Amino acid sequence: MRLPTPAAWLLSLVLLAWSAPAFAAAAPAPAPAASTASAPARPVRRAATPEELARYAKRARQAKDLEQYEGGRGGSVQLTTILLIVLIVLLVVIIV
Repeated sequence: MRLPTPAAWLLSLVLLAWSAPAFAAAAPAPAPAASTASAPARPVRRAATPEELARYAKRARQAKDLEQYEGGRGGSVQLTTILLIVLIVLLVVIIV
């Protein structure tokens, strides 16, 4: 397996720096047309009824340990990101 030469890295960096002003000077996307309909009026907030308060209290008693919730899917996102970065680096090394 052949590693990229410093000249290849320099050429990649120069091309990236050379194309950045072109991307910055590109015309922005046109703004969407404003709709003529006004936003609906927000409903007036009312006090909770005793039945609602009792229902909320019951739900709070059932789920009293929610403050300690830790989550469980963060590791898969990190692993996927690392694998994608490794794959991109390997492709760059193989192509150059």
